Amino acid sequence: MKVLKITLSTILIIAMVVTLALCCQHTLSAQKGGSIAPACRITNQSKQFVIETFGHYETVLDLLQAIENYAAENFQYDHKYQMPLIQDFDFDSFIEAKTGVCWEFAAFAECCVVLWSQEKDIPLRSYIVDMRPKSNFSATHSYNYVIEGNTIYAFDLTPVTGKRPAWGIHPFTGDSLDDIYAYASRMGENIYRVN
Repeated sequence: MKVLKITLSTILIIAMVVTLALCCQHTLSAQKGGSIAPACRITNQSKQFVIETFGHYETVLDLLQAIENYAAENFQYDHKYQMPLIQDFDFDSFIEAKTGVCWEFAAFAECCVVLWSQEKDIPLRSYIVDMRPKSNFSATHSYNYVIEGNTIYAFDLTPVTGKRPAWGIHPFTGDSLDDIYAYASRMGENIYRVN
């Protein structure tokens, strides 16, 4: 009987290969529209909040501007945030805490857009993207894209300094995830996950 000798470095290499394979599989499924977003806990109170706060807006651009203004006036960036990063998002807790990090701002926007579009019966596709700047591959950031017909809106609620988001809302022509990937690449970003 042969004894298989496995070293710690062999185990680490195997773990890295498995992790890389899973990441590639997730990215490919995201590009095909099959990605699953992090769990978002929505209650009837959450739905009521969105309808009361944003229900009177009639266009997607007006909605996104209203969400951006609401976030700027009511939320702050949580500079004391500790890992783990992506986890379940509790809409009501975020509203109550009034503080968060980029993925929470993105999840808040996603929930508002989806609940609004359901209420208005307006067909939209809404995505949270996680990216790394090409200039700093160790940094990560989450923000949103909304597709309405042939228009894609890129927007980021995360405040950089103070309360106002630095990025704003950027509409561009397109209607697919391929268009989003191309836009992000032109902006110097590598998208590694789409939810």
